[in-house]
Amino acid sequence: MIDSILNRDRKRIVLDRLLITDPVHGKVLVTDPTTIKQHAAHHFQQYALPQTTVPPMNDRWLQQYAPKEYIKDEWYQSLMVPLTWEEWTATIQSLPNDKACGPSKLHNEFYKHAGPHIAKLT
Repeated sequence: MIDSILNRDRKRIVLDRLLITDPVHGKVLVTDPTTIKQHAAHHFQQYALPQTTVPPMNDRWLQQYAPKEYIKDEWYQSLMVPLTWEEWTATIQSLPNDKACGPSKLHNEFYKHAGPHIAKLT
């Protein structure tokens, strides 16, 4: 929506060639759109899906993720308590100026100078 309001083009990735490893011919450059789609679909079906089984962790990581005696539960009691409007506005006002914007393409100054009705949307 923001891109549309600001008249920005949506960037796309175009796969017009694909380098694959063939067991018989070695590395092969594919330019046929249908073959590229088939290989891309196969890749995402095989490699991009979440794993159903979790690989076992070695002892180092088991120890790292084990509960720690020195971490107290009460430290996290207020973690999910929603911010008050005053805390939210104080946080927005404390954001640094002249920094790169995020995915929304809006700088911190936009949020700081937005009126109360717009600020409640963020």
